[in-house]
Amino acid sequence: MTVHMVRVLCEPPKGDAENAIQNWVENYTEWDGDTEEHSISEINTQDDGSGVQYLRGDWRFVQNGEEPTNILGDLSERFQSVQGGLWHRLGYHVCDHDEAVGTECPPWDDSHDDVEIEQWGDVPAEVSL
Repeated sequence: MTVHMVRVLCEPPKGDAENAIQNWVENYTEWDGDTEEHSISEINTQDDGSGVQYLRGDWRFVQNGEEPTNILGDLSERFQSVQGGLWHRLGYHVCDHDEAVGTECPPWDDSHDDVEIEQWGDVPAEVSL
């Protein structure tokens, strides 16, 4: 089975981002074999909290013929439509699975061959996939 993997990094506030993501998720079929939690967490680029605050989450979807650029573009439009827009960096790659033998999605890897990235706004340099 082939699964879409999407990583979301975006500007707070969490409530605005969660609303945009929830509306976006409804357009796709979430992979029910996923071991990762589908939610966003608040992250700071510095352990002491003095860095850039941002939101991060991962989602995986069953591939039903969607193009990666459409998946990322759809979410990007939703973040941009929030009043004032939310800066964001979105990453995508394809995961191949063989559920018959119990293989799982590999961890996110920035050097993955088929990674696609879309971003909008003034994304701080410290916020990376």
